[in-house]
Amino acid sequence: MKTCVDILKNKIRWMMAATDCVGMHFSDRLAIYMAKITWLMFALILFAVLGRDKAKQKMTVNGWSFLNLMPKNITVRTSEGIMFHCRKGKGDLNVVSEYYEAKQVKNWFTPHLNDVVIDLGANVGKYAFLACKLVGEGGRVFAVEPDPTCIPVLKRNKVLNHAENLTILHAAVGKNDGEVE
Repeated sequence: MKTCVDILKNKIRWMMAATDCVGMHFSDRLAIYMAKITWLMFALILFAVLGRDKAKQKMTVNGWSFLNLMPKNITVRTSEGIMFHCRKGKGDLNVVSEYYEAKQVKNWFTPHLNDVVIDLGANVGKYAFLACKLVGEGGRVFAVEPDPTCIPVLKRNKVLNHAENLTILHAAVGKNDGEVE
């Protein structure tokens, strides 16, 4: 069983790491740290008031995380050298982190030079921009995204990464023709 000291050490390590994505500007790094510090204080109070299990359940059910406390949009660079614009109040920073779907990226996402890659449900482009790097100038990547709020972010990330081999399609792919919510 973990002691309070172990838990506190893990939380401090998590907070100091900020994320595996590095903020491009001092203000971006500061925004990440401040959101994490505020989140940690909020979580500790919630744990004290509700107890550990109820607090964790409440946070999970409501989708609460430090990302909800980001005070501004930020730009980050991942360990792969890919730049992402991340919107405040959205999960963009979490999605582009190397921890998100790490097993899938490591084990199954293996485009090769000059391949054609289609990213269905591209969101902000985590897989699309990694694919752009891996397929090189001779390859093509198609980012298909139905959410209209993600399209401007994809376009901005395309410019940030000089991804000339990327085509963004505002569309959905499904079994039947038509519109859905």
